[in-house]
Amino acid sequence: ARASAELTRLAASAPPGLASWLSLVRAELAERMGQPEQASRLYQQALLQGDDPYTLGAHADFLLDRAQPQEVIQRLKGQERNDALLLRLAEAQAATGDRAATQRSVQTLRARFEAGRERGDRVHLREEARFTLRLLKRPKLALQLAQENWAVQKEPADARIYLEAAKAAGQPDAADPVRRFAREAGWSDARLEGLL
Repeated sequence: ARASAELTRLAASAPPGLASWLSLVRAELAERMGQPEQASRLYQQALLQGDDPYTLGAHADFLLDRAQPQEVIQRLKGQERNDALLLRLAEAQAATGDRAATQRSVQTLRARFEAGRERGDRVHLREEARFTLRLLKRPKLALQLAQENWAVQKEPADARIYLEAAKAAGQPDAADPVRRFAREAGWSDARLEGLL
């Protein structure tokens, strides 16, 4: 709560670029605190000041979590060059039942992930794990990718895909390293409550 108040104070006098970033940070903090109405308002503020890929992706995740795929499709139309945004667009397309659009997006993502592997590029393991779990429906492979990702990156989004993949693969104990880390780090995140 104290961090949120300090960020609000800083945002009031921040220049536009910094104000946008602070709105995004505050939106993500509101999500973690289980305050979706405030998060929604802050995401809208951040998007009014700039629609960079990170902000678009974070907002798309927020909307997908609230079963608003149509809004995701509207927001991300024309953003297909960015893998992370195309992934969210594909999830939204799947949620609306648009098989043709989903299939096109899945084929594009599959080719991009394969090209990355051929180059030795493993920086998008979180997205690949998410793609493998949510769109390809291959939980065991998704779990393996999430574990590889967790070895190098430990953000709440990394924890979430690891926990989701372990549960979907029928191996909830495989996510014990995430639970241990979250406990030791003192994480409090409403988005992870049902998974931890």
